[in-house]
Amino acid sequence: ATTLLAIDVSGGKTRLGGRALAQVFGSLGDVSPDVDSPAALAHFFDAVQALNEAGVLLAYHDRSDGGLAVCLLEMAFAAGCGLELTIDGLPGAPVGALFHEELGAVVQVRDGDVG
Repeated sequence: ATTLLAIDVSGGKTRLGGRALAQVFGSLGDVSPDVDSPAALAHFFDAVQALNEAGVLLAYHDRSDGGLAVCLLEMAFAAGCGLELTIDGLPGAPVGALFHEELGAVVQVRDGDVG
């Protein structure tokens, strides 16, 4: 069995400015996602490369085009499977948590590699 893990590189931000979701609610939003910490992005890249080289990563998808919800749906469509999600630990309101496009990704790993 496998697990999907959401990795946040934004420091918990959920900025929705300029996103299609903000437009759905008749707004453009105030602040757009951005790279606030180039060092955090570099560490994230290095960690993903190391996990990939170690054979831990089964799949990877960034959340920069539609947010976490779109990322997860695209992964499920590609795998031809359904999803069971737990979003309790995500920062902010559910809509912001699922649709912001801050830096981050979802990775798929074997259950035995979680921890």
